[in-house]
Amino acid sequence: MDRYRILESVAAAGIFCTDATGRELRFANTRWRALTGLREDQPLDEWMNQVHPEDRAGVVTRWLDAIEHGEPFRADYRFLGGDRGPRWVRVEALPERDEAGVIVGYVGSALDITTTHFEESLRDGQNLVLELIVVGAPVADVLTALCRAAESQAEGMVASVMLLDDDGARLRNGAGPSLPAEYTAALDGMRIGIDEGSCGAAAARRAPVIVNDIATDPRWEKCRELALAHGLRACWSTPVLAHDGQLLGTFALYYRAPRAPETWQRALMDDCARLAGIAIERERAQHTLRSSEQRYRQLYSSTPVMMHAIDRDGRLLSVNDAWLEKLGYTRDEVLGRPSVEFLTP
Repeated sequence: MDRYRILESVAAAGIFCTDATGRELRFANTRWRALTGLREDQPLDEWMNQVHPEDRAGVVTRWLDAIEHGEPFRADYRFLGGDRGPRWVRVEALPERDEAGVIVGYVGSALDITTTHFEESLRDGQNLVLELIVVGAPVADVLTALCRAAESQAEGMVASVMLLDDDGARLRNGAGPSLPAEYTAALDGMRIGIDEGSCGAAAARRAPVIVNDIATDPRWEKCRELALAHGLRACWSTPVLAHDGQLLGTFALYYRAPRAPETWQRALMDDCARLAGIAIERERAQHTLRSSEQRYRQLYSSTPVMMHAIDRDGRLLSVNDAWLEKLGYTRDEVLGRPSVEFLTP
């Protein structure tokens, strides 16, 4: 075991050694215990209990497959990770053989890829949001996808978006797929104000509002009982602004335990607020365009003046009701034909 002790002292990754079944650990260094969350007083044979419950069956299957075929083991999965919370790891192990070529164990490493995993996950989520914006998906779908992308970054984190009401004094629900329906319904139409919870205060101040403990923060006095009744204890909110600085709404992250945001979570909020702003501005622009087109069609159709549109060759593309009424034709008779046939003696 001397070679493993040397590795233990110099390796930045978790190092371990198993028996031929891949299940019983013979050795694991301190870094490996830190990644898995296995305490020093816990025996190594309890390591499987430290694999995230959602990943456990898959890990067992991968190990059995590698052992059956005598192949290296490689997989990305989560360990519970102790006080730091779940950690994504990349585990690689090579079979160790005796002189006869029989597998007697596996020697492997576990590398913490939590940051990389979340960065890739967030990038995929943001790309999906941008694709939805480009194809003109409903803003509710875009904001829901944005919340899901944010929530994928940490277990227990819940995201929501609120939209500025037309009256400019209230916030309406935009998206909150993981929040209790009763909670979002109760907050719908909440007033903007520095004592109206994290979102109301963020909208009023046009600046981030960080509440680490809803139970004690005075800004939550009016809706504290509502939040606590649904198990919400921390809420960090940031305003969603248009490119010209106008308020569009708020983006918020909730936790079910008191806590302060880390640097990466503040950056996540800023990124999500920017994407939400793009989506909301695009939806408003599309709404304005649709309204303009509808007014144009109403004017075109209802005016008593004869109106028509032609292509480059002078063929009729459209005619209004007054045109047809005065000349006595139907649309089927005239569309696609040269306008001179009807307008020139």
